[in-house]
Amino acid sequence: MPLSRRSLLSTLPAVLVPGRAATRKTNVVMFMTDDHGAWTLGCYGCPDMHTPNVDALATGGARFTRAFACTPVCSPSRMSYMTGKIPSQHGVQDWLRPEDSFGADTRRWLSGHTTYARLLADAGYRSGMVGKWHMGDDEKAQEGFQYWATVPGGGGPFKDVEFVKNGEKVRVPGFKEDFIGDCALEFLSQSSTQPFFLLVPFYAPHTPYTYQPNQDRAPYKNSAFTCFPRTPRHPWQTQTNKQYHLEQEAMRSYSALITAADRNVGRVLQFLDDKKLRQNTSVVFRQTKAGTPATTECGAKATAPGPSTCTRSPSASL
Repeated sequence: MPLSRRSLLSTLPAVLVPGRAATRKTNVVMFMTDDHGAWTLGCYGCPDMHTPNVDALATGGARFTRAFACTPVCSPSRMSYMTGKIPSQHGVQDWLRPEDSFGADTRRWLSGHTTYARLLADAGYRSGMVGKWHMGDDEKAQEGFQYWATVPGGGGPFKDVEFVKNGEKVRVPGFKEDFIGDCALEFLSQSSTQPFFLLVPFYAPHTPYTYQPNQDRAPYKNSAFTCFPRTPRHPWQTQTNKQYHLEQEAMRSYSALITAADRNVGRVLQFLDDKKLRQNTSVVFRQTKAGTPATTECGAKATAPGPSTCTRSPSASL
C-alpha cells in the first residue's frame, strides 16, 4: 500500500523534523539522476522504459507528482537541494565551468550555507557521497562527508575515467556508473553498524551518449520510444545538442543510461535487504533537473526567466 505523507514523514530522521522525539536514527539513502525527464520512468507512465527498481520504490512508497526543480541547470539545482534556497539566495545561477569546479582556482560554493548533509553529520551520521558533485572543490570531501568518490566537474565520458576517491586518484576501467554502485556498496559495508547517510548522484543520463553497457541497451533494441515528446527544436537549443534532437540512437542511449542508473539503484536496495537494513532506511530517488537534449523539453537549458526555468522532476521515496 502506498505511503501517506504523514507515514513518510514519520520515517525521516529526527534531526530533519523539528519537534520529533529522537527515539532512533533512521538511515538515509538518496539517489539522484541528471538531465532526467519525468516522462522516462515506468512509474510515471512510460511503458517503454525498463526501470524496475525505481518503479518498485514508487509502488511501495510515495510518488512526489508535484515536485519541481527551480532551475534547469545542474550546479544551481544541486545547491538548492543541499541548502533549501533558490538560486538567487545561494548565489549560483548557472552551471560551474571546470575551473570553478576543481583545480587551483576553485572554491566551495556551499561555504556559508547550512546544508542537510552537515546537519546529518552533526547529528552523528556517517556520511558518504559517491558520484557527481559539481558544486566546487569537487576533489575534496566536504559538508560532513567521511567517504568521497567523484569525477570532478560536470560531465565527461562514461567509460575508463579517473575518479578521486577519498583524496586519491583512481583510474577506473569500465562503466562509470557501475563504479559509483561499487563505491556505494563499499560505503554501506563500512557503515552498517551506525546511522548513515549515503548520497548517490549518478552522472546518467547526461550527455555524452558515446557508451552504455550492452545489458542496458538491450531492452530498447526495437523500441519506438513512444514517451519521447515529438516537438520542434527550441530556438535556444545549443548547437551541440541539436544533433540529438529526435534522433533514434540518442533516444536509445539516453534510455540505456537511465536503465543503468536503475540497475545500480537495485544493487544498493539488494544490499539493504540482505543486511536487514531496509526497514530502518529512508530511500529517496530524485533528479537534479528535468530534460534531455534528445528532445526540446529543457534541451536548451535556459537560464533566463521563462517557462523553462521551472521543470518537472521525477521523485519517489520509500
